[in-house]
Amino acid sequence: TNSSTVLAGGVSGGVWKSTDGGQTWSLKTAMNVPLSVTWIAQDTRSGQNNTWYYTTGEFSGNSTTDQGNTATFFGAGIYKSTDNGETWLFLSSTLDDDALTFSNQFDFLSKILVDPTNGNLYVTTNGFGILRSTNGGAGFSRILGDAGEQVWSDIAVSSDGKLLATLGEDVFNGPSTTPGVYRSTDS
Repeated sequence: TNSSTVLAGGVSGGVWKSTDGGQTWSLKTAMNVPLSVTWIAQDTRSGQNNTWYYTTGEFSGNSTTDQGNTATFFGAGIYKSTDNGETWLFLSSTLDDDALTFSNQFDFLSKILVDPTNGNLYVTTNGFGILRSTNGGAGFSRILGDAGEQVWSDIAVSSDGKLLATLGEDVFNGPSTTPGVYRSTDS
């Protein structure tokens, strides 16, 4: 609601906030949490503008010119702010018990969106399809894709809540059973 306020994240730098249009920046994530920010989204519904989310975990290398998928940054789920990005809380529903093994749907998250009509969260993962939360991140369920089948997924939501999603084939383990483009008009 204020064009001078900007939030930005980096895959090795955490979440930063500027209140002067980008002239100065302050780090808003603690140094003891994963700093591998992959996507930031705001809840744009009226009265909810102070709520933000960010995802973690970079699956496909970084600026060091990844060769052979060796420059990944494991994530640690999803974080939420309800005070316009000043403080961030970990969503316990996205906990990974083994943060050093690619074994959990919250290890590598590439995108999070907030549906502007109802506040549903949509999360794209690397290797586990697309997830949805209907309760502000208290719980997630897989709505598209299969565990271990789609390395890449993506989703977009329009202002009227229509969804367009894609699932890629698993380039590491052979063909997936459900690659393609999907559309939904009912969340």
